[in-house]
Amino acid sequence: MVGGVKPFRSGSECIGGTGAGDSQSVTVTVQEYDQTTARSDPKGMLVRFDAGSDQAIVKIDLDLEGDGEPAVSVAFPVGLGFDGRYVRALAFKPTRNSLPGEPWPLLVTATDSQGRRSSTRCLPGVTVTF
Repeated sequence: MVGGVKPFRSGSECIGGTGAGDSQSVTVTVQEYDQTTARSDPKGMLVRFDAGSDQAIVKIDLDLEGDGEPAVSVAFPVGLGFDGRYVRALAFKPTRNSLPGEPWPLLVTATDSQGRRSSTRCLPGVTVTF
């Protein structure tokens, strides 16, 4: 346990290519994520992943499916000094508690500068407490 949050090592629980219209040119591989997190934790929830493409990754969406909130979208300006081809980790703060024993699946989606995208869905998901 690190910082009061139980890390979860992904394996067969994270399945890529789960989004409609996913491109094989964009990859998202989730290595680990916080299986439990607290909304009150100022550090938020950490998701470690590799997202890559032969073009710049310009947007990452992190979503807890079923929480009723929109996905957290992070856009990356691409230009001098940053070509944006690989993104490794992001932290975000969920805003709604999950019910005990009913974690929300985590969905990580990467979009490249050509508009191609790919998603990876992870189970058992994330339990959010206050």
